[in-house]
Amino acid sequence: MKSSDTNTIVRVNIKVERNGTIKDIQFLHQSENLLLNTSVKDAIINAQPFPAFPKDLSDDFLDITINFDPEN
Repeated sequence: MKSSDTNTIVRVNIKVERNGTIKDIQFLHQSENLLLNTSVKDAIINAQPFPAFPKDLSDDFLDITINFDPEN
């Protein structure tokens, strides 16, 4: 990854509860473009609820890290 590429990449960690709702969104790396950061957060919020966990998955929540790169 070129150093200039990191200016547009947004990396977030989301905590998803068993029922598919988002409990927390944490930015691990933000773009210099504030509109992009806001759009990423809005897209995650609008994508919920995610599918509920299968019954054989005993975790109460999942931590998922997502990289958003508008160049790819």
